[in-house]
Amino acid sequence: MNEAEVAEYLMQAFDDVNGVTAAGNSFFFYSPGPTPDHRMPFATLMTNDDNDPTSNLSRPGIFRLNIGVSRDTYRSLFGPLPAAYVAPSGYDFTALDTLLPRPV
Repeated sequence: MNEAEVAEYLMQAFDDVNGVTAAGNSFFFYSPGPTPDHRMPFATLMTNDDNDPTSNLSRPGIFRLNIGVSRDTYRSLFGPLPAAYVAPSGYDFTALDTLLPRPV
């Protein structure tokens, strides 16, 4: 899937989801009710290195899909939570089609 297909899927497959694009990145919010709630996205599509120099997202056609998970789910997939804003060690964040923790 390319970036547009992933965005379309997120908007069509789930009820009460709306998206916002800023600086080339897309943010997806679960927002039931008449007023959009854009406090915390449940998923993001990141397309540039502005806030993450470790993933090299500036390569043509490359994007990263971030999906929010619970602390327990994170621990079951990746082990202990890292310190805030510190990239977990031992991962190649430039790898493609790979489940990884968020780099920063």
